[in-house]
Amino acid sequence: MDTAFVSSTSPTLRHRPQAAVRAAAGLCAIAGVLWCSQRSEGIDLLRFPLAWGAMLLFFDALVRLRHGATPLHKVTDWAWACGASIAFWDLFELLNLRLNNWWYVGEVDNRLGSALFSAVSFATVLPAIRLGEAWLANHPPAHALERVARVLERPVARRKALRLYLGGLTSLALALAFPKTFFPLAWLWVLPLAEGTMLLLGPRPLGALPSPLEALREGDSGYVLRLLAYAIPLGLVWEGLNWGCARGWFYTVPWFTDPRVFEMPLPGYLGYPPFLLEAAAVLSLAGRVRLRVSARAGVLLIVAVLGFHTVVDGLGKLHTSVDKKPWVAPWQTVR
Repeated sequence: MDTAFVSSTSPTLRHRPQAAVRAAAGLCAIAGVLWCSQRSEGIDLLRFPLAWGAMLLFFDALVRLRHGATPLHKVTDWAWACGASIAFWDLFELLNLRLNNWWYVGEVDNRLGSALFSAVSFATVLPAIRLGEAWLANHPPAHALERVARVLERPVARRKALRLYLGGLTSLALALAFPKTFFPLAWLWVLPLAEGTMLLLGPRPLGALPSPLEALREGDSGYVLRLLAYAIPLGLVWEGLNWGCARGWFYTVPWFTDPRVFEMPLPGYLGYPPFLLEAAAVLSLAGRVRLRVSARAGVLLIVAVLGFHTVVDGLGKLHTSVDKKPWVAPWQTVR
């Protein structure tokens, strides 16, 4: 069976020197990108995807160093994780057309170039979360193969799924209807919808990554605690790499303008813990889908995701061109 987001490679010492070289290369690449971005506007315009490409290389090496295996072992593992990441973040981009909680500066004028740049940037989100959690885990990624999922009776699963759907849709509706008051719910609605969908899909297949709620039902609170512990540090890295970037984003969160840590108002970091739980649920759901579809259908899904992303990116550019200009940092300009 082709497992999703789980490496079949057993931990061996002979992989550790290679992983050390990867880690060193990743750190050097990150430092090089940051150094060059301060001296070249062209590099600074590409800082975020370049730096995060190097960061993913570093994270992957850390997991290999600790466990001798990585959850993103094959090209197809990366393709699914990156494709799910693009679709996942596009949902928030659509929601932000109503919320106006963040804005982009230095955008690419060419529509195709803009969609490509944002797709590469969005594709880094879920892989970073998956690799970070795997590094913090006390067992190698392949350990997920040995887990025994708790199976809920079908009527119970349907009732739980209905409640989860109701909670998720209510959160989404409130965020859309009253964005200045209920904007925090924008970071809570995906989790119950993804969890409810997995309940309707049936028992978790062998080798699939557990969702946060599944992990709690199975007595694995450590999985959720690792995600929560990883949230704020990861958020600081994300915002730090974006800080003062010629092509990046900044926030105009209601009620919370200052103080800021990088471009993010300090209370905004409270959104990262629920965001990582949502991301983990989407990773788990993507793994279920991957196990259910053929390779050809998987390729078509990724193509569909890229098409959807191109539409979302176009809507975002149209929105910023017709809306009022937001507050910007002194070194930034809005196009």
